[in-house]
Amino acid sequence: MESALRWGWKNPRNMWLLPFYYHFFPQMYFVLLVRDGRDVALSSNTFLLRTAGNFLLDSHAYADNDIAQLALWEKGVRFAMETGQSLLDDRFVVIR
Repeated sequence: MESALRWGWKNPRNMWLLPFYYHFFPQMYFVLLVRDGRDVALSSNTFLLRTAGNFLLDSHAYADNDIAQLALWEKGVRFAMETGQSLLDDRFVVIR
C-alpha cells in the first residue's frame, strides 16, 4: 500500500545533493527557492564558501568573498535548475 504522506525539509545545501536524493526517491518533488544572489553574496554566512569553495569553484582565486559568494550561488542555482529539470520534469518547482 502506498502512503499518501508527504514530507520535506528546508536546507539550501540540498540543491547540491539532488542527484543523490533522486537515486533513492525517484518520484520525489523538489522545490527550489531562488533568492536574490545579492543577498547571498553580501551575507555573513560564508560556511559553504569556506568549506567547499575551493572544490566547487575550481581553482579560481577571487579578489573578495562577495564575488566568490556570488559565483558559488550562481553555480549552485544553475546546477539545481539543470539537474531538477532533467531528472524531475514537472515535479521540480522553482519559486523566485
